Amino acid sequence: MTQSSNSIFKKSFIVLFAILLFFLLLYVIYKLKSLIPVFLLTLILSYVVSIIATYFEKKGVKKNLSKIISVVIVIFIIVIFFSVIVPPIVNETSKLVNNFALITSEFTSYLTKINEKIQEIGGENKTLVVGIENITKYIEENLPDIMKQVSQKILSFFTSLFKLFLSFIVSLILSIFFIFDREKIISGVMSQFPKNIRENIVSYSKTLNFYLKRYIFVQSIMSASIGITIWLIASLLKIPYAGTLGFIGAVAEVVPYVGAIFTFFLGVALSLTVSPLTVLWFSIFYIAQQQLTSEFVYPLLWAKAVLKISPFSVLITMLIIGAVFGIWGILFTVPILIILKITFDYLKEEKILWKIRKV
Repeated sequence: MTQSSNSIFKKSFIVLFAILLFFLLLYVIYKLKSLIPVFLLTLILSYVVSIIATYFEKKGVKKNLSKIISVVIVIFIIVIFFSVIVPPIVNETSKLVNNFALITSEFTSYLTKINEKIQEIGGENKTLVVGIENITKYIEENLPDIMKQVSQKILSFFTSLFKLFLSFIVSLILSIFFIFDREKIISGVMSQFPKNIRENIVSYSKTLNFYLKRYIFVQSIMSASIGITIWLIASLLKIPYAGTLGFIGAVAEVVPYVGAIFTFFLGVALSLTVSPLTVLWFSIFYIAQQQLTSEFVYPLLWAKAVLKISPFSVLITMLIIGAVFGIWGILFTVPILIILKITFDYLKEEKILWKIRKV
């Protein structure tokens, strides 16, 4: 076999192996999907605790003491989140869901008024009038169902927060065990791999750790800033349920492209309960905010911190993960893509797979 043929065979083998591994992993995860929230939360909490612990260790704090301090900090943040932030948001959300019928009624009345004004302007232009009437009728007939589905999704999301709280408790306990036995666990896992590829695995882990830490840092800043600004502007404009809208905006920011669109339409629907002018001001603010973040903030923070991944890859991955794991899976689209891209890049280097093959 020639050197060229051998190279093509190696590359084909690597690509096929990566694809097979991905679908095998997806199948295993699907079968165990009821345990996914606990597993993911355990990983996240362990990861966050380890980042904080590493920071304190670099400051000269002893290893075990730094771990204890890190666990206490994480527990404190969780308690604050579920005792101070979540209750008022859940309360606002329940009111929002209960008042969706009123919001729908007010929205359709605005559409009717707009239709009447346009008919006055249209005069005897029957084609224009009929066209507008058909559009308005379609919106009025379908809007209640759309609003109902949106309210059910929002209520379902916040109802699952209780399950999330229970998962947090279990995950926190598991992550504490993991963080204190981290060195032993990592050493045990590494011992299962051939010696000639351990350096590659260490290098891969460091690269993955670098990008995931940067992603968490950047996404936390972006979600918090966007959620807070939406809440402040909505409060100034006297839009109802400003806290819920801000929280949903912060969470939705994790979901690329789709999250921003969902937040915008929800904000517009709530703004209509105040006045058409409020809709205009909210729309101007939100579009300006999105343009500012996409043109200046994201390129400054994101490009330096996270791997560049095409929008097409993001959307396709989101559809697959969303179909399998639902809304909680969608929230982890970007981290999963980062892991897959770095893994695939390492496999492409033809180091790890072929060293395993030669053992």
